[in-house]
Amino acid sequence: AQQSKWLEWDNLINLDMKWQEMMYALSPSMLSFVLNNVQDTLPHPRNLRRWKLDVEAACSLCGWKHVGLVHILCGCKVALEQGRISYRHDSILKEIAEALTKKIQAIEEVVPLPSGVQKVDFVQSGQRTKKKKKKKLATGLLDVAKDWVTVMDTRRNQAHFPPHIMTTSDRPDLVLYSNNTRNVVMIELTSPAEEN
Repeated sequence: AQQSKWLEWDNLINLDMKWQEMMYALSPSMLSFVLNNVQDTLPHPRNLRRWKLDVEAACSLCGWKHVGLVHILCGCKVALEQGRISYRHDSILKEIAEALTKKIQAIEEVVPLPSGVQKVDFVQSGQRTKKKKKKKLATGLLDVAKDWVTVMDTRRNQAHFPPHIMTTSDRPDLVLYSNNTRNVVMIELTSPAEEN
């Protein structure tokens, strides 16, 4: 019954199981976790009871019976109250914010030529010019401005939506805004278990 559990997944985002990504991008322990998670063969209390390695299958925090991976990752009320689930959420959010910050810093380091000025490549006498591939222009959302400000709302650092943009009680997880171009990017992160 466990071997065909993945067949029950109907409306889920496909798990990226490319060979290169699985074998070389993940550490051995992460690869083991991912593969065991897909097959539901991780040693959580319900499986330990099924395998007759443990008699108790209750949650050690809240006492919930028949605890599976979904309960451990995002279903335990005590873990939620203690901040364990928000710690996982905030750790993922921090990684996203760091990647965006690196991208923004890379954009800020590029010095554009003034409009109407063309770049001239000089060639020494007797040499031919080398044909260079033209670089593609950056067309991403973050490329439109150089003054991005990042506001991140976590359990420890509760940040509010920038009031000079709009007054609201909403607190998106991550807000990027540019005052010069008047652009706002809001990111709301959900970090569920695979089955949610």
